[in-house]
Amino acid sequence: MRTRISNWKCRTAAAGRHRFISLTAPIITPEAAASRDGYVRYQLAERSPRSVGTLATTGITGTALVEADSNESDESGDSGETSAATKEWAQFRGEPGRAGVAAAESAPDRDYVTTAWLGTSGDTVSVGEPIVADGAVYQPYVVDDKTFRGGVVAFEAGTSEERWRHLAPEYGASDPGIGRVTEEPAVADGLLLLTSEAGYTDSAVEYGGLHALDAQTGETVWQKTPEDYETPNEEWLGTPLVADGTLYVSHLTNAGADPAEQQTVVEAIDPATGERQWRTDGAYRSYVEVAGDGALYGMETHTDAENEFVAWDASDGSRLWGVEVEAGVNFIDSAFADGSVYRTGGNQWQTSDPNRVASYSTDDGSVEWETTLTPGGEPSERLVSAPAVADGTVYVTTALETDSGTDPGVHSTVYALDADTGDRRWTHDIATELHGDPSIADDTVYVGGRARAEDAAEGGADRRYPAVHALSTADGTERWSHLIRAGDSEADTRASTPVLAGGRVYVNRLETGYGGSDGVAALEGTAEAPPSRNVPAASDTPIARITTDPDGAGSTELDAGTTVVLDGGASSGEVETYEWQLGEKAPFSETGETIEVTLDFCGTLDVTLRVTGPDGQQSTDTVSLSTD
Repeated sequence: MRTRISNWKCRTAAAGRHRFISLTAPIITPEAAASRDGYVRYQLAERSPRSVGTLATTGITGTALVEADSNESDESGDSGETSAATKEWAQFRGEPGRAGVAAAESAPDRDYVTTAWLGTSGDTVSVGEPIVADGAVYQPYVVDDKTFRGGVVAFEAGTSEERWRHLAPEYGASDPGIGRVTEEPAVADGLLLLTSEAGYTDSAVEYGGLHALDAQTGETVWQKTPEDYETPNEEWLGTPLVADGTLYVSHLTNAGADPAEQQTVVEAIDPATGERQWRTDGAYRSYVEVAGDGALYGMETHTDAENEFVAWDASDGSRLWGVEVEAGVNFIDSAFADGSVYRTGGNQWQTSDPNRVASYSTDDGSVEWETTLTPGGEPSERLVSAPAVADGTVYVTTALETDSGTDPGVHSTVYALDADTGDRRWTHDIATELHGDPSIADDTVYVGGRARAEDAAEGGADRRYPAVHALSTADGTERWSHLIRAGDSEADTRASTPVLAGGRVYVNRLETGYGGSDGVAALEGTAEAPPSRNVPAASDTPIARITTDPDGAGSTELDAGTTVVLDGGASSGEVETYEWQLGEKAPFSETGETIEVTLDFCGTLDVTLRVTGPDGQQSTDTVSLSTD
């Protein structure tokens, strides 16, 4: 159907443009800064600091997998060098660029997967990714929610047998030890490197600090704990980053001071000895996120100035540049790839802001592009994941966090964006509630979360289990999906970020709430299709999606007279009718899967697609078409 929009009054150029988002953060008072920082830390404790994003299966029903009890493994043990496509998953997101990309041989190569083994920490796990290196799977845990007495368990990657278990001394002992670990460790040169935090104590000895354990035995090689601190109330923060043989980590030097006086620095440390090589200038909070091309990228927050996205020279910590971020953002998730840094919005609990993905130039921090994921400009109520980047595409997920597994419809969406422009390449909607970040190997993107079983019996529909989905990077179609079920104890448990190593998929299994018995699941390839009990429930709820020709017509200004083809064929679920509204107050008068609109005006036209399913469920998507 072709439609010509004409006889519009020409608006000013400013009126015809999209609303641009301010990248200016407000000045934060010391009291507000302290409150926000405390909330960040509360979030990290309650859930993995990276447990955001959620996946689900939509109208494209995935093949689920067989549940097996086999402990056999074809683990190669080939460690290889960490690169943009890593063979091991030795630190958060796999490698220093945090792009979430594994080598092709690291992933299963069969049509389906099945559970190879389940390992249990026995206590609460507060990180989103297991670490896989040197033939072992490492998982930190905490045994006391008051003192934060913590530990680490190392499972054999091939069999789930415990290689070792390290637990801090009992509360009140004379020796310090590991506290609660809320950030993924890193493995380098035979050492497991991790930060931990202290809880309540009336003892002279506190838990928490920066720790280096022997990766083969679990014995402490060195650590920086409260009794070693130069000043009282020091803390080690953030996710350890290892790049080019150096450990980079954030160090809060005076946590007991007033917020306006607190100073956090990024330190470069020799992982073999713990000796400091250099430190950056201080800020209220400084977090190092990623490394690439001789630079470090991260976040600085301030109590008397705007918060900034920052680059430091990796050789000496000198600041290369800093750019302001949007209001209210105190931390970000980012990835380095192909000379750019990609980031998502951060502050996932802030539902008043739309979910954004942005690309930054590594030369000066200028924004190369910014894409808003929230449809129609409506306020976001979704969690947004960290980005994964491979082969010119950025992958992110958004998810609705729900209290009940009986909530119908789509809970999550996976997005594939052009890394050069931010334009959407495809989206995939699913009924699984995704938790964690996407990971990539070869032509497949992997996501994890929690879902009901396809065969959920009456009265048991509220039971949710860990779920993993594998999607084609080409168009988002589902290759397989798998529900991890090991009896009633797995109810109300979620999978986190899928980790790829040795031909297997590893995920943390995290129970809802505190004081559970969290663990790790290892999935391996199989030729056998799964029973329905291991298939995540799908959703037939229709989700409206508009694509345009020319591509990206809704994110750029067009010449007057341009004809735009709007296609609703990318909508997911069961769709019975397509209806189009040309203008905010116009009726839905046009029908058909595809329409053409000729822009004979100067200004902006909002075009909305409404799709209706067989049971009357409806969904809308809107594109704003603007002319010079």
